[in-house]
Amino acid sequence: MYFVVPQIILFREEHSPRTLVDKVEFISAPGFSDENIYRPGGPKFLLTNRALFKFNKQKKRFCLLKIHNNESLENIIKLTGFKFDVDDKITNMSVPNKTRIDILRNKISYMVSEFYPEFADKIWGV
Repeated sequence: MYFVVPQIILFREEHSPRTLVDKVEFISAPGFSDENIYRPGGPKFLLTNRALFKFNKQKKRFCLLKIHNNESLENIIKLTGFKFDVDDKITNMSVPNKTRIDILRNKISYMVSEFYPEFADKIWGV
C-alpha cells in the first residue's frame, strides 16, 4: 500500500541522530524507486517533535519547511543524521487553535488508537 498511497506523512516523535540516520541497514519502504518503476505513492512529509520536512521526489531528499518556536536551524542540523535542504521561506510552526485541538482530542485520537494504542494513550490518554 505504501507505494500507491499518494501522500504518506512520516511521523517520528524523537528527532535525534539516532533515529534520523543517513543510512539504514534494512529498507522496508523506500522513499523513491528506480525511474522505470511506476510508483505514485511515497513520502510527502516528515514531522518530528522539532520540525517539518517535505520530501522532494526529483532531488530524492527532504527539505526543511518549519521548525518549532523553541528550535533553531543550527540545532535541527545538529540533531538530524541526514543531509537536507532548507526552504528559502522557512517559518516557525503555528500553534493549533482550539478547534484543531478539539478535533485531535475528540476525533483523531480515537482513530489513531485503533492502530497505535500505546502512542494514543501516551499522547491523549485514550
